[in-house]
Amino acid sequence: MKALCLHSFRTNANIMKMQMQMGNQFSVFSPDLECIFLDGIHECTREEATRSDPALRQFFPESDYGPYREWWNSGKPDEEGNIIYERFDECIQYVSEILAKEHFDGIIGFSQGGSLAANIVAMSIKGQLQSSHLKWAWIQSSFIPRHSSKSLHVANDLFSQLKSSGTEKLSNEIKVLVTTHEQDPIVPSRATRSLANAFPDSTYISFPGKVHRLVSLRDPADPNVQAIKSFFSSIS
Repeated sequence: MKALCLHSFRTNANIMKMQMQMGNQFSVFSPDLECIFLDGIHECTREEATRSDPALRQFFPESDYGPYREWWNSGKPDEEGNIIYERFDECIQYVSEILAKEHFDGIIGFSQGGSLAANIVAMSIKGQLQSSHLKWAWIQSSFIPRHSSKSLHVANDLFSQLKSSGTEKLSNEIKVLVTTHEQDPIVPSRATRSLANAFPDSTYISFPGKVHRLVSLRDPADPNVQAIKSFFSSIS
């Protein structure tokens, strides 16, 4: 079994792997699950890197973890006021091609990487990724992408279609787990809740805390941790 892991804005694959280790997240997976960590398509310039969160630069310096990367960035609104994500379509194509070449059972994403994962899952559910074998997704502290374009990957339209599907037979059923912190200062929990509501029968779990980070699974007695273990037990 394999899972594709997508990191947050201006971090990288090495950092996400360490973040998951620090949160004891690998403990809930089946022993035979292999996690593949993917770097964002854009390497940050020196100026962009210096605008990253100071705490992140302190704990995960580029000298130890490699250059910071991102998936997309928000450009200026178009004439109609629509938000355009620079490189969004390229990101979708890049991840889609990887899923087509290799068999991945799951996808995990945090923050911006979670939004990208959510869009990939939405496309797969609607039958727009014919070669996808995804069975589950874990989306952490993320939001519905607001990108507008004329491509197939129009995020707002895609999630609106999911919400309106109701009991309609979907092309590919994927179990979706969505987690967040109650007082996340970067991605409000209400935004993550909205994302969870877009997926039929998703599992939504909110942890206490005023932080924007991957949830910690270090306390085995925590009901939230037990619920996450139960989720993964059901798909193994």
